[in-house]
Amino acid sequence: MKKNSMFLILGLITTGLSKYLQFYSSSKIGDVIVLFSGAFFVCSIIFSFPKFNFNYETKKTESVLLLVQSVVVVLLFQIMMIFIVNQYYISLVLLIPILILIKLLFPKWKYLIK
Repeated sequence: MKKNSMFLILGLITTGLSKYLQFYSSSKIGDVIVLFSGAFFVCSIIFSFPKFNFNYETKKTESVLLLVQSVVVVLLFQIMMIFIVNQYYISLVLLIPILILIKLLFPKWKYLIK
């Protein structure tokens, strides 16, 4: 099974589980599980790029670092949005590391998407 398919299936399962817990069980653990599904979806998208897969096989450390940085950007954004929905607007401070990481990651992604 391909890595991107595996992460996609994991993302769908955790999304379904989190929505069930959020809406039908009124459990707050669903908010935490949705973070995992976001990370799985990012991994699924990243592993669908052929250049990333090639770099993953040859330069594993650099590729894993890019993967982790990309997942951190998405997780920070999700955390910020969870807090904003709960009206904790101080979480807008998380925009600073998000924008810095995006600025650092943009040239790397520009190379991989070409």
